[in-house]
Amino acid sequence: MVYTYNEKEQISKTEEYEKGVWSQRHTFTYCPNGLLKESITYKDIQAEGEIIPVKKDEYLYDHNGNVTSQSLYDYTAFEAEAKILTDICF
Repeated sequence: MVYTYNEKEQISKTEEYEKGVWSQRHTFTYCPNGLLKESITYKDIQAEGEIIPVKKDEYLYDHNGNVTSQSLYDYTAFEAEAKILTDICF
């Protein structure tokens, strides 16, 4: 696994390899207070002919930094927008 960090030294991207071959990428964005806001997973889908997003997670927090909602999304074949799978409220 190869890690890339942003200017705040938070992980902004990971690249995963299996037996030396690229497998998938994860990107991460953060709220101004440093908490994870969103993660997106990308894979090389042969049917699509390119590396595309396949999964997205979004997080919301209360004023104390506690997770209040996690939304899980899935990208379907040849779709530009993510479709929500589950919305978890805490």
